[in-house]
Amino acid sequence: MRVLDYLPVSTLVNTLQRDLQEEFNTLSRTKRNPTDWIPLMDIFEEDDRIVISADLPGLDTNDIEVYVDNGRLTIKGERTSEHRSGDKKNGRFERTYGSFARSFDLPDTANIDNVTASSKNGVLEIVVKKQELTPMKRITVHTDKPTKE
Repeated sequence: MRVLDYLPVSTLVNTLQRDLQEEFNTLSRTKRNPTDWIPLMDIFEEDDRIVISADLPGLDTNDIEVYVDNGRLTIKGERTSEHRSGDKKNGRFERTYGSFARSFDLPDTANIDNVTASSKNGVLEIVVKKQELTPMKRITVHTDKPTKE
């Protein structure tokens, strides 16, 4: 009598589902537009500053632009593909490349003359110092008095 290996149907279904999901993920990554890359960012506010941290692994500071225009902070960059030569025929490519741009409206308390940006270990940190808002000032409305001729 011959002994057959028995795999429960649930194991076969799980294996098939995992394999299909992996293939789908691979296809979706390879068909993706290179400009679909958007770095992950954290933004938080403290009493005296606003901090934006962006994960930008593989980018040199020369590949990054940070600027403020009309109260809007913009971060732009580009990660270029590393073309490897050689006789490699098969591979798995999961990292995304291309350019990106993210913009954020700054609050009225942002001091756009006091913005710094630094990069360490693939993380860009932008610090926007805050300033005191000028208090509301009431303006008196005068009426024009008719002149006598």
